[in-house]
Amino acid sequence: MALSAEDCALIGSVIAGPDPLDPTTSGAPAWNMAATERPPRDMTIGVPRNFYVDDLESDVATSLDDALATFRSLGAQVVEVDLPDQTAVSAAGLIVLAVEATCLHAPWLRERASEYGAQVRNRLQNGLAYSAVEYLEALRWRGPALAAHLSAISGIDVIIAPASSAAAPTLEETDLGGGAGAEAAIHAITRFMRPINYLGLPVLEIPAGQSRSGMPIGLQLIGRPFDDETAIALGRAFQSATSYHRRIPVFP
Repeated sequence: MALSAEDCALIGSVIAGPDPLDPTTSGAPAWNMAATERPPRDMTIGVPRNFYVDDLESDVATSLDDALATFRSLGAQVVEVDLPDQTAVSAAGLIVLAVEATCLHAPWLRERASEYGAQVRNRLQNGLAYSAVEYLEALRWRGPALAAHLSAISGIDVIIAPASSAAAPTLEETDLGGGAGAEAAIHAITRFMRPINYLGLPVLEIPAGQSRSGMPIGLQLIGRPFDDETAIALGRAFQSATSYHRRIPVFP
C-alpha cells in the first residue's frame, strides 16, 4: 500500500475510525498519529515458538534473526510466546475466505467465467465445496479464537513473524504453468497471513531482506485489535535503522 511505514500512518489517518456508511466500524477509535511515533524502547515484541517459525527457508530465518537483533538494539524487549493452535485458526480462516470470495464473485463466475484466469477461477470454485453449516461454525469460532489469542499475548505489544516461509516467488512459479510446485508456492505465501486475517488483527508487513537470489523477504508486525498505530511505530523505527524498504528486488 505504501513505500514506508510512515506513509501507512498517513493512510491510516484518513481511513481509520467510525464510518457512517459501514456499521461494522461502530465504536472504532479515532486515529492517533502521535502513537505511530512511539519509541520501541518501552515495547515488548513476541516471537512465536511454533507455526510461524516452522520450516523456514534459511534466508527467511536469517532475516527474522537480524530483525530481532535490530529491535533489541532499538531498546525493545523480545520474548517468546506460545500462541493457540494456528493450524486450526488457519483452517477456519480458509473456510471463511473461500466461501466469501466465491459468494462475492458468484454472479461473474456464472455469467463471465471465461474472463477469469484458470488459476483464479479454480481457487474461487473451491468455495463451493463448503456447506453453510461449516461456514457458520467458522464464523462463530472467531470470537473464542480471538479471545484465546489475546490471552496468550498478555503484556505483549506486537507479535513478529515472517510473512511467508520462503522469499517471494515469481509469477511463473505460482501460475498453473508452474507445474506441481505452483500450489505449494501459493500455500507458502498465504499460510502465515491467513490466521491473522481470520482474527481481524492489524498487521504491518515490512521488507526485511532479500534472498540469495535477490527476491524480497517480508516480516509481519501483528498488533492488537484497533492498535494499528503500535505496529506502525515499530515499523517506522525499524525502517529508520535499516534500508530494506528502499531496495529494489533483483529478479533472476
